[in-house]
Amino acid sequence: MAIYDPVLASSPQFQGHSEVRFDRGLRISWGGIVAGTALGWAVFSLLSLLGAAIGLAKFDPYSANPANGLGAGSGIFGVIALLVSSFLGAYLAVRIAGDRRRSEALLHGAICWAFSLMIGAGLALGAARTAAQSAAAVASGPRAQARAERETNVRRNSGPTPARHDETIIVPSGA
Repeated sequence: MAIYDPVLASSPQFQGHSEVRFDRGLRISWGGIVAGTALGWAVFSLLSLLGAAIGLAKFDPYSANPANGLGAGSGIFGVIALLVSSFLGAYLAVRIAGDRRRSEALLHGAICWAFSLMIGAGLALGAARTAAQSAAAVASGPRAQARAERETNVRRNSGPTPARHDETIIVPSGA
């Protein structure tokens, strides 16, 4: 074990040592945070695909109750997959950032977790928006969909495609 000797510390050949602790500010490695977040999402995607494969293997479409037991198992697996991918992403963010103090390591992990949470919230809001638009389109019926499409074309000022000049327009006789 190394022993600190104040006599050697004051000698000119050990100029790098000092009795006064050099306190530096917190250094944040944004590259490590982004890489840890991306790796955490990759682990989550991999675990989700694994869970879907297991769930679909248990699914029996020919039984009287085909989804028996899928709800609780998929919920538990989803929570475990989120926790594992979150902790692994934060751990990898700290490791990629390099040799850090404990406070810096905790800060890197927390920022990685928050960044991942913001991405997840954005994805969830986008999925909810798409589902709401699809439900509104289905509920409105075909007439409302056609009217909305016409209004969109008018707003875009594109309208229906005009006929080309080299085409012959045939008008039915008797009209």
